[in-house]
Amino acid sequence: MKKENIIFSIFVLLVLLPLFGSNASTQFSEKENFPLAYPSFHDTIPIPNLIENYKPEMVLSYDTAREILYTQIYNVKDTVSCVYSGYKLPLLHTEENPIMKLMKLNVFNSIITEHSYPKCKGALEGNANSDMHLLFPVRLGVNVSRYNHPFGDVNEEECDVWYFEREKYNSKPVGFDSLCAKEGSGKFEPRDSFKGNVARAVFYFYTMYKTEADSADETFFEKQRETLLAWHKQDPVDEQELNRTRLIAKYQSGKPNPFVIDESLASRLYSSENALTE
Repeated sequence: MKKENIIFSIFVLLVLLPLFGSNASTQFSEKENFPLAYPSFHDTIPIPNLIENYKPEMVLSYDTAREILYTQIYNVKDTVSCVYSGYKLPLLHTEENPIMKLMKLNVFNSIITEHSYPKCKGALEGNANSDMHLLFPVRLGVNVSRYNHPFGDVNEEECDVWYFEREKYNSKPVGFDSLCAKEGSGKFEPRDSFKGNVARAVFYFYTMYKTEADSADETFFEKQRETLLAWHKQDPVDEQELNRTRLIAKYQSGKPNPFVIDESLASRLYSSENALTE
């Protein structure tokens, strides 16, 4: 599919369709929150019954999930940032229509919702589509570049484009390469400070929704597994990520992302010696 067609499809789906949808946030009540049920940070989570214990029975609708994502989960001082490139837009945490508020006349400077595990690779429908543990706010122009590529390290020779905040560079920026998102050779690399977050989101999705992922493309996860393990170690969990997974858990049956709670879980499940075969 040509990039122009991809761009047009994204524009129609993400800009026009919400105009005809209901305001899902008005249908959600704080009374629907579930009690939190997670161990302390750094506790070792047993692998037996992992899915049973950490896969949410109930998630929000996709529209409501996006609104909560923008106004609560990733809203810092009334600002929402593209997690891949650092681009920022102002948004009051009390905004009643945050999805449309983040849409801009220059559509590429809008912030939309990114599926860290692409829709076409298993996150197309059901809970797999709106589980907030895999959703991120991302500048649309960067989202188009990510497309459905696997995550990977993109070296300078193979990089086609660098993204920093609202800027796009066709050659390596001097002095702030680590702050850029990159795309090239069919791979996408977020800025260094968010690589671990990306890895833990992908590990979560593939663990909880493995059937959907393998049915869509049984090779997609394996293409990125070793890189994600490296990113997970390079960029460990910080307090902000821990707080986010706990806040998301309030809306999803009290279930946090276990790969955030227990940093040993990823290697125990997905290192070369222990990778799941079922």
